[in-house]
Amino acid sequence: MKKLSAEDKAYLRTLIMENEKYIKHAVTNTLGPLFEYLADDAVGELYLLACQKVDVIKTCDSPRAWLIVAARYVAKGLIKKQKKDLNSVELTEALNSDDENVFEEAVYRIWLENKIPEKLIDSLTQREREVYIKLHIENKTPKEAAAELGVTVNLVHNVNKNLKDKIKAEIKKKNLKGFY
Repeated sequence: MKKLSAEDKAYLRTLIMENEKYIKHAVTNTLGPLFEYLADDAVGELYLLACQKVDVIKTCDSPRAWLIVAARYVAKGLIKKQKKDLNSVELTEALNSDDENVFEEAVYRIWLENKIPEKLIDSLTQREREVYIKLHIENKTPKEAAAELGVTVNLVHNVNKNLKDKIKAEIKKKNLKGFY
């Protein structure tokens, strides 16, 4: 990559600052709630791309449009990369891992790819389903979930631990490796 001139730096800085809210909006809409944690990475990659393509942007009829399209492109690329990374986690590895995040990523992938498969949730009680939805779908904190469900925070923690154990047992019992 060539070194940017002072003029190019100033041009990009101004362009990005003027369009920051549009860029962030395009990125977050493209990523959606499932991948919103990638937003900062997407914006950073967009800025790098803009530095590489400054000559193209300067000759473009609508630099803002270029940035918005590029923001969506970068965000979609990050989603594809993230899905590929998640698919590299073998279910058997996840089941035998002591790392809770590895297991949760595998279960989350099953959840997403199969649109809440009944094979996983049949064994959950109504309370466990409610807790799971509050914590993992609605992204509530245990305190918020407890308040909304009218139970204690300790109960939410205990139910969450128990339901994860049940889901793990169901995966082993029903051999859901075929989902991958």
